[in-house]
Amino acid sequence: MKMKITQPSRVLDNTKKVLEDLYKLICGNITFGAGPGNSINNNTGGQNIAGAWVSVATPGVVNTEFAVTHNLGRVPTGYLVVHKSAACEVYDSSTAWSATQIFLKATVINVNLTIFILG
Repeated sequence: MKMKITQPSRVLDNTKKVLEDLYKLICGNITFGAGPGNSINNNTGGQNIAGAWVSVATPGVVNTEFAVTHNLGRVPTGYLVVHKSAACEVYDSSTAWSATQIFLKATVINVNLTIFILG
């Protein structure tokens, strides 16, 4: 059976669009989005890296486990601490991560954190 393309210009236009999109992606058009507290923070509107932005404060006791809710629907691969309101270390707790939460500890109390959880 022989396939006949009746409108080759449409196929070429579509192929060109796909190649242009791939070029933009490869040439640095990758973004984490606007971050928490912005109007486009629902993993849409500019974000094309799988993950979730979260703002959270460390607990009132040092080295105490705290849960960070991400609601990705899958266990994350890691996290990036993007902003800290004070110098501190943030590290993994021993509790297993889930499809909705990760568990961390910090060396300083009451520090505001902005975290990107990698999906």
